[in-house]
Amino acid sequence: MNVSVSIIVPVYNVEPYLKQCLDSVYSQQGQAFEVILVDDGSTDNSGKICDLYAETHNNTTVIHQENGGLSDARNAGIKIAQGEYIYFLDSDDWLAPNAISSLLDFAIDNNCDIVQGGFFYAYSDRRTYNNTITTPLTLSREQAMEALIKNDFLKNFAWGKLFKASIIKKAPFKKGVFFEDSYWKHLVIDQAPTYGIIPTPFYYYRQRNDSISGTLSPKIIDLLKGYEDRILFIGNNYPNLLGLMVKQYWNLCSNMLHTAKSNPENHKEILQYWETASNRHKPLFDKYMSNSLRYKLMSHSCAYSIFNIFDRLINRFRKQHFITVHYENSPIQ
Repeated sequence: MNVSVSIIVPVYNVEPYLKQCLDSVYSQQGQAFEVILVDDGSTDNSGKICDLYAETHNNTTVIHQENGGLSDARNAGIKIAQGEYIYFLDSDDWLAPNAISSLLDFAIDNNCDIVQGGFFYAYSDRRTYNNTITTPLTLSREQAMEALIKNDFLKNFAWGKLFKASIIKKAPFKKGVFFEDSYWKHLVIDQAPTYGIIPTPFYYYRQRNDSISGTLSPKIIDLLKGYEDRILFIGNNYPNLLGLMVKQYWNLCSNMLHTAKSNPENHKEILQYWETASNRHKPLFDKYMSNSLRYKLMSHSCAYSIFNIFDRLINRFRKQHFITVHYENSPIQ
């Protein structure tokens, strides 16, 4: 069966990384695919590099547009995608040669609407991956939603997954926000009766010091607001998972708050957000967090700080599900 895939690559000022990314795309094995490169107003040579690749690969379309952000770039690619499936790849990351074919074969064989592969956190000297899941499996819609909320092996990330285009075209990304995946992923899973997982790492997620997701800044508030949207959605559509969602949101907020309090001058916006959000959601917190010692200690700053220290020490000795592979021993260079 010849099922086409649209690989959408948003591109913005990634000149040092783009060649590795695109070379990995055109090295994909065993299936027909199109490549959509969306140059989102790059001010370096990224746009020119896209054009050069398009000149030598007739399955490639390049879109040049004014800078509108990651959501806008992905949406532009979605609009013209011709494939039955859509795959998102960030332009500073790269793929194993069998990434697309492995996901596609699994989707066809198991009638999956979404299939995710494993991924490496790719540092300068090592690669780390989560092996919580060790064998391929399929999840129902409800199981996938629960796994998304738990945020262990199923993450918000749009990249690294094969989606049926019919789902994605009905679920555009929210424009003008950071951490756009947090507003989006639960809406997509809600439209997917079967969610497949292949634990093998096919995707290399480059870890950069300047990454938004790697630093605490007021931009993190967009992530928390995305989770607030998710609380409302889960309450309306998956009420049995509402307690779990509220706990995850509160724990995320409290971790951010603990860090922000150590440097309040630089994190005023985060502290102000929490003051408003904690009042807005207090009935939910009181209902679902009543048995949490951490929640009870929140109003006692000294006790709460001591609890956090002990909690982090205990977590260090808990079973870890991450395996590290150093570059010299890695199967793929």
